[in-house]
Amino acid sequence: MQENGVQIEDAEWSASLFADGEPTETQFSAFWKNALVEAPAGIPDKVFAALPHLLEHFPAQKDAQGSLSEDVTHIKDILEIRKSLKVSEYPKPLVAWNDLPTPKF
Repeated sequence: MQENGVQIEDAEWSASLFADGEPTETQFSAFWKNALVEAPAGIPDKVFAALPHLLEHFPAQKDAQGSLSEDVTHIKDILEIRKSLKVSEYPKPLVAWNDLPTPKF
């Protein structure tokens, strides 16, 4: 933004974008599309063309750290888990074939 001469201090981007935590790419793009409406022609295109490259080099903290829900079981020994598994029953038919309706004609 600064390389293209766009003043970002007046946009209040930090307070708006990070109010509910880290913004998603969609939220980020929507905010800057609205903020760059009055920018000179071609500047928004340059900014959004650089976005995939920036996302690759500066991933979101959520993406970089990862997060798992509380009920996730971490498997440390695969062989121990496999030994604890039980053989399931063979598949059974869902209906008795002699109960199927027969045509009247």
